[in-house]
Amino acid sequence: MRLVRKHVFLLLAAAVLFSGGNVSAASGDRLCREKKIKESGHNYELDLSFPVTGKIFIDRPIQKLVDETIAEFKKNIGTDLPSENWKNELKGVYRAFRFSEEIIGFRFEIYAFTGGAHGNTRIITRNFSLGAQRTIGLEDVFRKESGYLAEISRIAVKQLEKKLGFYAQESWIKEGAGPKEENFTRFNLLPGAIVFYFEQYTVAPYAAGVQEVKIPLAQLKKFLQRNPFNL
Repeated sequence: MRLVRKHVFLLLAAAVLFSGGNVSAASGDRLCREKKIKESGHNYELDLSFPVTGKIFIDRPIQKLVDETIAEFKKNIGTDLPSENWKNELKGVYRAFRFSEEIIGFRFEIYAFTGGAHGNTRIITRNFSLGAQRTIGLEDVFRKESGYLAEISRIAVKQLEKKLGFYAQESWIKEGAGPKEENFTRFNLLPGAIVFYFEQYTVAPYAAGVQEVKIPLAQLKKFLQRNPFNL
């Protein structure tokens, strides 16, 4: 066990020190195959894609996420046909990421339209340790009492103010990207970096779309767990 922990620590250290570039989503895709659910009803259309890895500790929670998303959607729309011109829609796509041979992650983008001016998009992320066979949370990456949230928030606010341009509103950004754990639960680990996602209406108006902030792990080195991911 001690050797396994040392190995994972060295993986993270190497990613921090030698982060020459990002591995594309396709690298993560090699670890899984895509499964689709397409379904039509008199008042709805479903079209969801999600990964299947063959590993129960990954596939089971992802299947549960998909099942619950579909069930909630059908419950909310009921059985009435909302219009002769359109149907309720639920669409889902994903991207896969590889942080290392031991760490992979997924980003799910789920779009639902049930009437009104526009639909809404949810961003859900999951990160997994293949060695420990479990999910990875912020507490596995950062030391809880290190003050990491304040530093991540500071960097995120600065990036968002620059990226949003016309849509940038200081109070909105500081609320949605303030130093609260719930603001940073949507994340993926990439080689040498961590990416945080912000849904529509979180840090800017709907028209600005989903936002993301990418921070090099080297920039957060002093906040990292000494033994990353508690493996």
